[in-house]
Amino acid sequence: MDTFQFGHQCLSVSRPVFHLQQLPIFLKQGIGAGLCAATWAHPAAAKSPNGKIHHAAIGVGGKGWSDLMAFASHPEVAIEALCDVDSARVSRAAEKFPQARCYQDWL
Repeated sequence: MDTFQFGHQCLSVSRPVFHLQQLPIFLKQGIGAGLCAATWAHPAAAKSPNGKIHHAAIGVGGKGWSDLMAFASHPEVAIEALCDVDSARVSRAAEKFPQARCYQDWL
C-alpha cells in the first residue's frame, strides 16, 4: 500500500499484485472477452436514423470545389447548400447540384 500526501490529507492507494503465473489466465480472459464483444452488433455499425450526411459548402472555387466533389462522391452525403462571394462559382456549383440552396453574401 502506498501513501501519498496532498496538503494536509493523506491518501492510501492499494495496487493489485500481478504475478507472471497469472499471465496465461489473464490473456485467455482478455481474448475471450474480446471475441465475445466482437460478435455483438456494434451500435455504430447500424444505420443512422438521419440516413444521410447533409453538407453545406462555403467557398466553392479552387480547393472548395475539389472538396465539394469529394464529399459529393460519397453515397451517404447530400449536398444541401452552396455559398461563395463569386456569383460565377455559385452558378457553376448550382448547375452541378440543382437541389442545393445557393447563397452569396459580401459583408
